[in-house]
Amino acid sequence: LPPRSARLARRLDLRCRAATTSTSKDALELNYTPPSFLDDAPPPGSLDRELWPLSEAGVHLDVNNGFPRRFATVLCYLNDVARGGATCFPGNDVPAARRLADRGCRHTDAAIRQDDDEALFQDACDLLAAASKVADEPSTKKKKKNSRFQGGPGIAVAPAQGAAVVFWSLSDDGRLDATSWHGGARVISTEPRRSHDDGGGGGPDAWREKQGGGKWTLQCFKEVPADADVATFLGGRGPRGRAGAAGSGSGSSTNNPDEAIRIGIRGEDE
Repeated sequence: LPPRSARLARRLDLRCRAATTSTSKDALELNYTPPSFLDDAPPPGSLDRELWPLSEAGVHLDVNNGFPRRFATVLCYLNDVARGGATCFPGNDVPAARRLADRGCRHTDAAIRQDDDEALFQDACDLLAAASKVADEPSTKKKKKNSRFQGGPGIAVAPAQGAAVVFWSLSDDGRLDATSWHGGARVISTEPRRSHDDGGGGGPDAWREKQGGGKWTLQCFKEVPADADVATFLGGRGPRGRAGAAGSGSGSSTNNPDEAIRIGIRGEDE
């Protein structure tokens, strides 16, 4: 990495450790979410349109894909987003979230793509619908940095440069926290889709990335050490509320954050 980027990475790592009260050094994953276009949205009144505000990645728990010892996630936002792109947590008041977790489901895709269990399929549909309601921020509500938006059950945290959201996949006793189901809202561009020729080559996807408007994030996943008992390790760290903020804001002690925390991306390392 260039020296400035390396300094920023070290700074973020220290703040992620402070926010999660975890001293381990974990990798930072860089992700880009390209924008979607309103003229690609399905017709109003259809089920596809109801679910469209949520990204195609669906809703998941961060212990999925064979990582049952992940206990916390730090999601850092690297740029402002004009519309959409929120991190949505639909599970607070949705019974389907707990039922899916109790039955070993860690991603809505797994339940949607199977044909043998109608109840599992319906629970996944209910959770996706709840997440879409959270993601579908009313156009009349102005987005403010580090704010929480109500959209039915659950909450959505708006992306803002220099902010992060911290949430826990496991509770202090080592049990799976069903309120940590989450997914990303689409990043929405109000510009019309351009053709291949208008984009100057490379196809429409290349054009939309060239035009910008997407979302950049860094993720850090914290895991219980392989040689530690999960419940003992998490219980010994004390209540999650002791983590506090990793910057000049207030931390979150539960999976119902009132605001994202500042992580100090702006400044000398910008």
